[in-house]
Amino acid sequence: MNEISDFMEADHLRLNASFVDFQKLKISDSKKSKEIFLEFASELKRHILWEEEILFVSIGDKLKIKKGTSAGKSLSMLSMQHTQIIDFLQQIKSELENGINENQFENLLTEILEHHNQVEEGIVYPLIDELLTEEEKKSIFLKMKNLPKEKYSI
Repeated sequence: MNEISDFMEADHLRLNASFVDFQKLKISDSKKSKEIFLEFASELKRHILWEEEILFVSIGDKLKIKKGTSAGKSLSMLSMQHTQIIDFLQQIKSELENGINENQFENLLTEILEHHNQVEEGIVYPLIDELLTEEEKKSIFLKMKNLPKEKYSI
């Protein structure tokens, strides 16, 4: 799996499955569902940091992306959505810690992730694969592997 798109899409699927597991267990086993959610939230934050700190930077440099260009606007939109996603994760975590059983933020998270993942998988990841050399991809995978855990704990 040397392609960034293959790796990141597989991570999307894994994260989606984890979120579904959390939702299924939420009513029947609140303790276990909270554990699954905290792991999911941390891993989703790691995924976002991979994109923000490593992947988007790598193509930004390659394309010399400016904020006013369409590529720059797309990455800015994805970055704004990343901020929203992390906010939703924090809201859900807070609700779980306070015994609140509402689905508002879960529904918002689901909605934003569906569209967000489509844009990344359909446009951004293939562009990254196209622009980067095999050596650059290896370097990116190494940086992703070495992202310190304290950066993505939720």
